[in-house]
Amino acid sequence: MGRALAALGLIIGVLAVATQFAISLEAYMASGRSFGFSLFKLLSFFTITTNIFLVLAYLGYLLPGARWLSLFRKPVVVATAAASITLVGVYYHAFLAAHWKPEGLFYVCDIFLHYVTPILFVVWFAGFNRTGTLRFSALLPMQIYPIAYLVWVLIRGAVAGDYPYPSLDLARLGIGGLALNCLIFLVLFLVLDSLAILIDRFSPNRQR
Repeated sequence: MGRALAALGLIIGVLAVATQFAISLEAYMASGRSFGFSLFKLLSFFTITTNIFLVLAYLGYLLPGARWLSLFRKPVVVATAAASITLVGVYYHAFLAAHWKPEGLFYVCDIFLHYVTPILFVVWFAGFNRTGTLRFSALLPMQIYPIAYLVWVLIRGAVAGDYPYPSLDLARLGIGGLALNCLIFLVLFLVLDSLAILIDRFSPNRQR
């Protein structure tokens, strides 16, 4: 069942991300943006990078012999992916959905990337991929992904003058507002990471 759910999540994730890339790149370039600008803009969205993260985690699980995927089989990495995609779904539903009305394929991708893939991955993680090995000391390495994302987005935003989310827009928020939002972002991560660790620790397969 775990492999079947992982395979389903992988197929849905690949199709949703690939479709989003295709339609978004076309739209950005039709508006006069270069391919490079359009590609890096897409990769500045936390939704996109995290859904790619999920695809790699599924592949690591389904291809246990692939050495290049060994990082994505580590319990701390899978738990980080679970916390990250939970934040994607919660943040989108709470703050962005009311202000964004996509149509056609954009709407389909929107539903899959913000609702379907988060639910599938969390169910798979909680039901079939717990190891019982994580400790709260894992909280520190689990912050590598969100911090790396923030650094990437802020550097790109400073260079291109373009930010993926209003909550990370330096020009609009100023240094103080941006710093506060980054702090809130990291605190939310700590909370969700802690929940992921607790789920893993209460694995029925845990060796005592």
